[in-house]
Amino acid sequence: MRKNALRQALQEGKTVFGTMLQESRSPAVPELMAAAGFDFIFIDMEHGALNMETVADLIKVTRLTGMTPLVRVSDDEYHLVARVLDAGAQGVMVPRVERRDRVGKIVQWAKFPLDGCRGCSILKGHSDYHPQPLQEFTRHLNRENMVILQIERRAAIEDIDDLLSVPGVDAAILGPNDLALSLGISNDMAHPLMIESIDKVVK
Repeated sequence: MRKNALRQALQEGKTVFGTMLQESRSPAVPELMAAAGFDFIFIDMEHGALNMETVADLIKVTRLTGMTPLVRVSDDEYHLVARVLDAGAQGVMVPRVERRDRVGKIVQWAKFPLDGCRGCSILKGHSDYHPQPLQEFTRHLNRENMVILQIERRAAIEDIDDLLSVPGVDAAILGPNDLALSLGISNDMAHPLMIESIDKVVK
């Protein structure tokens, strides 16, 4: 069963490099990124004009390169989270999170029973279309797949400890433009409110 190379590298304390893919539909782009030394890519379904079929193809190519494919979905909805994970994404990033109860739902959607409520279909991109033993495979994906929160609201900054303490959350990433709008400031990374927000998330 495929390991999540990004998760493993982070657990080993290694530095990793990644970027976001928003506009290009070409399957050559993940190959070029891998050749350039990237460890992971975020495929963007929030601001990128990519449909599910294209995203599934990009995930497949990314897996073949050995990089870790992650997908930023457009909203916190079950069908958005589950479909990209079925396609073989090894992590999902959800934007605009603000409430602990919704974070709990996101984790539930990303994990199979008994850790969550995600529906199961084996012969998909997440299994590289190979038959797998049901219990072992679903437990493996529950361990390997990553749940990443995008912090983009003042309310999320204020409640960051509560949000990140939800079991099953693996990481958080700031969304500077939306966060700046929420804070009522320019998108200046050196603005005191932005620095304060970054410090609060990092600590």
